[in-house]
This record gives sequence, C-alpha cells and structure tokens, in this order.
Amino acid sequence: MELGKRNLIQVLAFDSKSIRALLDESHSHYFETDFPLIYKLSSQDLKCDSSINPYEKVSAIDCALKNNQVVATKLMIDHIIKHQNSYVQSYLFANNLVLIMEMGIEVAALFNSAVFCYDFDFTEWPTIH
Repeated sequence: MELGKRNLIQVLAFDSKSIRALLDESHSHYFETDFPLIYKLSSQDLKCDSSINPYEKVSAIDCALKNNQVVATKLMIDHIIKHQNSYVQSYLFANNLVLIMEMGIEVAALFNSAVFCYDFDFTEWPTIH
C-alpha cells in the first residue's frame, strides 16, 4: 500500500514489530523485483527525521537506523537480499554501511549477495596470466 510516494515500510520504519509483520514471508507472493519495497526518497517526502536535510535522499533503512532499530534494519537487509537482490540496490547502503556494521548487524550475507557482487562478462577484456 502506497501513501503518496511512501509505502508502509518507510512510514513504520521506527517500529520493529511492524516491519516484521510487513516483511513476513507469508506475504512473499506480493513481493516483486520490479517493484521494490525499500528505496530512497527525499527526506521531505519521507518525514522520518526533521533534522535531516530536506533535499537528502533517505530510505526506510536510514529511518530505522536513526531510531536505533537494529531488528528492523536486519529484517530490511534480509528482505533486500532475498527479494531485491540486484547490484542496483547497493545505493541504499552508500551512506549507512559503516553505521550498520558499528551497530553489530551481520553483513556477510549482504556482501555475498548480488547487491555487492556483480560479475562483468566482457569477452574482450585482457586476461591476466
């Protein structure tokens, strides 16, 4: 369900129980890779924190981190790995990856996923012997 440009995950990112219910695998038939649930919006549209520059792009992960929601952040990362597993999603972690690691959230699966691992298949690239 979308609310303006936002969806319920972005609106309720401050609450781990709500994120757990929204991202539950029983709803996986609604998750489509063409329509990601976690994406960046201008903070003016997201309204997760008034101290953020209104022209800065933030995601639900950023809002969860600002509210110290470790469980919600972990659930969203797991969702990205499973349902939005593409290198184009790496922009979600451009400014918050260090904070995620400092909070003790496991990122090994994220680093091993297609979000951060992309194989270039360029046949004319010189091989190294």
